[in-house]
Amino acid sequence: MAIVFLAVLPYDESSGLIAELVGHLASLLMQLNIWRRGLAQERPLEEWLPVCRDMLNAFFLPDAETEAAMTLIEQQWQAIIAEGLGAQYGDAVPLSLLRDELAQRLDQERISQRFLAGPVNICTLMPMRSIPFKVVCLLGMNDGVYPRQLAPLGFDLMSQKPKRGDRSRRDDDRYLFLEALISAQQKLYISYIGRSIQDNSERFPSVLVQELIDYIGQSHYLPGDEALNCDESEARVKAHLTCLHTRMPFDPQNYQPGERQSYAREWLPAASQAGKAHSEFVQPLPFTLPETVPLETLQRFWAHPVRAFFQMRLQVNFRTEDSEIHSHPDTEPFILEGLSRYQINQQLLNALVEQDDAERLFRRFRAAGDLPYGAFGEIFWETQCQEMQQLADRVIACRQPGQSMEIDLACNGVQITGWLPQVQPDGLLRWRPSLLSVAQGMQLWLEHLVYCASGGNGESRLFLRKDGEWRFPPLAAEQALHYLSQLIEGYP
Repeated sequence: MAIVFLAVLPYDESSGLIAELVGHLASLLMQLNIWRRGLAQERPLEEWLPVCRDMLNAFFLPDAETEAAMTLIEQQWQAIIAEGLGAQYGDAVPLSLLRDELAQRLDQERISQRFLAGPVNICTLMPMRSIPFKVVCLLGMNDGVYPRQLAPLGFDLMSQKPKRGDRSRRDDDRYLFLEALISAQQKLYISYIGRSIQDNSERFPSVLVQELIDYIGQSHYLPGDEALNCDESEARVKAHLTCLHTRMPFDPQNYQPGERQSYAREWLPAASQAGKAHSEFVQPLPFTLPETVPLETLQRFWAHPVRAFFQMRLQVNFRTEDSEIHSHPDTEPFILEGLSRYQINQQLLNALVEQDDAERLFRRFRAAGDLPYGAFGEIFWETQCQEMQQLADRVIACRQPGQSMEIDLACNGVQITGWLPQVQPDGLLRWRPSLLSVAQGMQLWLEHLVYCASGGNGESRLFLRKDGEWRFPPLAAEQALHYLSQLIEGYP
């Protein structure tokens, strides 16, 4: 039983990679605590001098992107200390004084963004970057992407009641686009995604790109097109400017001689169709019915046959990595739905059936952070208690002392093994905090068939939420085996 510390329940599911991450977090918190105590003390300026470098080494791993920033921070820190020592200031100094001075200096000092660092520069469209280049490439100029569409803030009154002279971000982007055009000295390259990757539907360029193409088509013509009318000349100009690339790197057109010829060696065998054809994919799957089938496996199959077929025969797992690691959401929930609600109701229902203290369970859920915050959690808990209490009363009224029953049943050449819990003198009794569904009934039906085929002569009942109930009458052993053999034939 975990001990609650400061109304918080410790997390006890740390194992494997998660345990390693928790270890890193514990190391970080330990370092922060050590530095917090050390920085809280006043020191002379001489003792503050190595603190900046020691802190950067303790928390940061320098690389090509952060080296300039870390060097600037250390230089400014040393400059502050040097000025104080030069003034022969010998009293102890708190960290807050040095921190404020460092923040002020860093605000005044701009860290180089490494613009124009090499022959090829990749950057966003920003003001004051209209420096002449031989080649300017504008990538991803799709409609809806540029000009950028920024939703106005709710408290931005200027966007609700615009007036003359107000800043327009769309006009700013149009101006940046014009600056980029002027910066190109020899070649201008503009690209956009012409087809959707989801459904292959046509996508259109930015309205600025379309306006540029229309202007060029209406203002210029190709040599030899002097006799054509305006529409024909414009169409030929647009066709001359526009280049439609193939959608696959192994398209044979990419390796035709010309300006767009590809030199990617790895795709050449596929483009020249020199690869070997795969064998036929649709083939009968070899299958041998196992000699022993656990009852749980049989139930899991008939709960969702298609999913079980993919997992058991095709070895396809639909679970994602996130589903295997239990994690709390980034935001505080106000209501619980789905699996979280079912898991809480399952434990609450079992506690009410066993007539345990539900208030202690409530305190445990709250300490673990499984309930909505504050009064929302109390309202949620009261609502679930009322609903689960009604279900628990129905279960308690039919519950009798029961025991587990071992299953070792031969059916249709297969040995079914497992255990049946809560076998009462009058049959099987089950309860779940979920709504009435066919899947729930199928689970009970399988247990009922195994129970009757093993000599049981009672009925099987499953109580669900909102007065839902599955109930199966007793069956003769021969009849139960007949129905069970039909289900075995459909497995898997």
